[in-house]
Amino acid sequence: MEPLGGKSLAWTIALGLGLCLLGLLLAAVELSRHAEITSMLPEAAEPELPIKHEPVDNTYRDPALAAWMTP
Repeated sequence: MEPLGGKSLAWTIALGLGLCLLGLLLAAVELSRHAEITSMLPEAAEPELPIKHEPVDNTYRDPALAAWMTP
């Protein structure tokens, strides 16, 4: 077996970069496919029910101020 020369190192790097690009391409295809499936079923993702909120006191009270005595 020959020592690790420049030619075999270049081929190894090229193979690694090619596999990385292939992985990115497959990930992009899966992402777009998942986006298409989600867009076909909008009612499954977000139901159209009215959201009921209880009335809330909007006055801010700092929890640190509760420890101080007021004159």
